[in-house]
Amino acid sequence: MAAKGKFRDGIRQFGPGRWEVVVSWRDEAGKLCQVSRSVRGSRPEAQRIRDELRHRHHRNELERAPSEDFETVLNDWLAMRERPLSPSTVEGYLGDIRRYIAPSLGKIRVSRLTARDLDRFYLSMQERGLSAGTIGRLHSIVRSALEQARRWRLVAENVARDASPPRRPVARIPAVPPERVAAILDAADTWFEVLFRVAAVTGARRGEAVGLQWRDIDLEAATITIRRSVVRSKDNVRVVRETTKTNRDGVVSIDPTTVDALRGWRRQCVEAALACGGSLGVSAFLFSPQPDGSIPRWPKDVNYAFNKICSNLGIEGITFKDATRHFVATQLVGHGRDVRTVAGRLRHASPSKTLDVYAAFLPERDREAATLIADILAGK
Repeated sequence: MAAKGKFRDGIRQFGPGRWEVVVSWRDEAGKLCQVSRSVRGSRPEAQRIRDELRHRHHRNELERAPSEDFETVLNDWLAMRERPLSPSTVEGYLGDIRRYIAPSLGKIRVSRLTARDLDRFYLSMQERGLSAGTIGRLHSIVRSALEQARRWRLVAENVARDASPPRRPVARIPAVPPERVAAILDAADTWFEVLFRVAAVTGARRGEAVGLQWRDIDLEAATITIRRSVVRSKDNVRVVRETTKTNRDGVVSIDPTTVDALRGWRRQCVEAALACGGSLGVSAFLFSPQPDGSIPRWPKDVNYAFNKICSNLGIEGITFKDATRHFVATQLVGHGRDVRTVAGRLRHASPSKTLDVYAAFLPERDREAATLIADILAGK
């Protein structure tokens, strides 16, 4: 075994199962260059990493690595991720990187970054007053960027896996009573009445609701296909993405009352288009500021309309998402529908997401469960 603190053939052990690998060479000007990697595991694993680095040096793949700092890696990672993400998500990542991550970790060479550096960073963020949820979001960015650096062979391992960000509490959303949702629906009118009903029945997100086109509506089959979303770009322009937030399209069934509401709304839209000398095509948006449905409404228009109604009704503490998407999940799970069906209706990647976040605790269901157990014990 190598003596602690001394290199032997490019490998040094500095703890049980912990190694540092260094590959050195001189450039054309005779300047000494080095690339190092931290390795966890056995000495053969360290030897494998060393041999891989030597092989990559011979192929001239290590010239860029010594000057690679973490901020450069973050920027490259975000540029790669930018295309499939919504502009608002990219803006959020960029803000977190510039405000928090880059000032603290950006100048550290990515090959020198350690789990201890990350834990110190998370502790400093706690001392600044950031919540566990916000620090968890920063950790997700760091971990994803370092995982990409590992794939790029800039680091031998993702040290974020060994870091310890503060535990994030599971966000459970309180259940919105059906009578409150019904009151909001009764107080709504014009376009928002139809949109709110569709969202409250299907669990559509706000951007998905304003992204609906008439070709997505099958009134005979009583279904709605959710396949796109409207987001705001960096330049404050409506962007229609032919995909949903989770890249999961879904055909969702609707009830006869919602079908009737959509039939009536289509008649109004057709009449409005004809009155302006236009027509309503299959690609027209259901909810549009233009009579011909050529452009969708802003997602923020939904919030404005919802908040105004809640203010008039004296309702506080709930959001559009609480009264629609969360409402659907909570009520369906609470009334005994299987979780896979609910997850499919909401287009979740996993049923566990449905249970962990969206399905709020219903006291009346709990009382029914207590009565059921008592009946079983009584032999009924």
